[in-house]
Amino acid sequence: MAGFSNQWWYARKMELLAVAATECPVIVYNEESLNDTLFDLLALDPIDALFYPMHHNPHPKILRKVFEMGAGFQCGSAEELNRLIALFPEINPETVLFAPEIVVDEDLVLAFDYGVHVLVRNPRMIEDNRRIFQHRKLFLTLTPSNGEQNTAQSIIETLSSCQITLAGFSIQTKEPFAPPHHTDSWILRLVKTFRYSPEKTTLLLGGESAVIMDKKKGCIDISSTEEQLEALTNALPGLTLWLKPGSGVVSGAGVLLAQVLLSTEENGLYTAGTNLPADPPMTNILLRPPHHVVNLSKMQEETSNLTGVSGQEIKASLPMEAGDILLFTNVGACGREAIFRKEKQAIPEHYLNARKLCPVKI
Repeated sequence: MAGFSNQWWYARKMELLAVAATECPVIVYNEESLNDTLFDLLALDPIDALFYPMHHNPHPKILRKVFEMGAGFQCGSAEELNRLIALFPEINPETVLFAPEIVVDEDLVLAFDYGVHVLVRNPRMIEDNRRIFQHRKLFLTLTPSNGEQNTAQSIIETLSSCQITLAGFSIQTKEPFAPPHHTDSWILRLVKTFRYSPEKTTLLLGGESAVIMDKKKGCIDISSTEEQLEALTNALPGLTLWLKPGSGVVSGAGVLLAQVLLSTEENGLYTAGTNLPADPPMTNILLRPPHHVVNLSKMQEETSNLTGVSGQEIKASLPMEAGDILLFTNVGACGREAIFRKEKQAIPEHYLNARKLCPVKI
């Protein structure tokens, strides 16, 4: 991250320092950044719907922003589903996807009773829960293995015997799937293998490569993402495309503020003791890319990658001294880590309201 004058936290430095003076450490979410990212994704021509995975960050105000922008949600548990319905009792079930990580009969019945979309991650779930899935409509996760002709035929026979209507497919991918120069990808072959009446197929595309990140800027590359999605829809005319973005949808909207308690320097490498909690989950979070650290108290066009994190101690090639406020970037999508578990409440969270928003809804 060379230079950062175009980053949202650069423009709102004084507000962030004021927040840190009240409580520190603290995680701050920026409504403007979240609004811009959601707006850009919802405006993509190739997609017909956007589903925000709640596990990226379940902060109520973030969920409210997603809801107000007109995006849908993916829930991974009955707890998440119930929380969503409690927050937005008026929500349209068609905008909710239930994709349980652990299969519980009662949870599946609950989801079907709510009328939301249900995603089956493993075809064997159907065999093990025939009574619940019979006469239902659901989405099925596709992988390279179940795209083999004999496996695909077995799955189709199971769906038929249970009188299940296949609403569409879900594909979770780690690699770019359909660049313009290579549209004969495994995703296309899978969908064509399973494709049958009705003519239009709904494909839910997820994973970190469902959207392309600009690694230098630390944000979603909208134009490259749109180009990739257009390649897929051009290869499968009539496709209805739903997008489940990776953590990039919210990661850049969050920063972590912490105070330096003491600092030493050796050969240009600074070691600082901070007021961060010593919890192992915090160490795990900060060691993951693409986090950078900025000295908010001595704002210059300089950032540093963290070279080490151990408990409350960090190492970075960034000048810092006792009393300085450090800013750690891209912590808006820490998922189900301990800092977001309300029973622990290790670090407070602050939602920085937008100064002004364009009143446009996609």
